[in-house]
Amino acid sequence: MTGFARAEGEADGISWVWELRSVNGRALELRLRL
Repeated sequence: MTGFARAEGEADGISWVWELRSVNGRALELRLRL
């Protein structure tokens, strides 16, 4: 099973993006960019 989520936003002039990925429940990769 594969899962993927992504969200983007901006507050007080700071933009952000986060991504969450999982493949077969074996690994979890989380990225956050400001």
